[in-house]
Amino acid sequence: MRYLTFSLPNDKTPRFGVVRNDRIVDVATLAAGKWPGTPPASLLDLIHAGPDAWRRMAELIGATRDGAYRAEDIRWHAPIPRPQKNIFCMGLNYRAHAIESATSRGRAVKIPDAPVIFTKAPTTVNGPYDPIPWDPSVTQQLDYEAELGVILGAAGKNI
Repeated sequence: MRYLTFSLPNDKTPRFGVVRNDRIVDVATLAAGKWPGTPPASLLDLIHAGPDAWRRMAELIGATRDGAYRAEDIRWHAPIPRPQKNIFCMGLNYRAHAIESATSRGRAVKIPDAPVIFTKAPTTVNGPYDPIPWDPSVTQQLDYEAELGVILGAAGKNI
């Protein structure tokens, strides 16, 4: 399942969707009259709804053949535009990155003995084609980086 948050050129309101056969299905339209109560309005709502809702959504999506929108006709947003908490990240997690990082700072290369953990605030999330806001008084060079997010659909502690 490939979920997304998107908006339309004539309506900037974020919508919850799914990619189906290279087209975009609006979940609100898909679930109208087929969902007990109010359907999830976002991916985060679906995650919080739990396994029964995940299965129900998969069945609805499996029964549809095509989406209403072409991928090139929508504006893609971050799948979860505003996470509830900081995002935990692991840095220098492969040799080439550790070497690049040290070299770019003029430091001796040292491969970490333990994971390098840092966090990103929920306000740092950006859409895949959105401009990256930056302050030229702080830096003249931006470096690209992507984070792979993993969402555990169940509550946990000390994971």
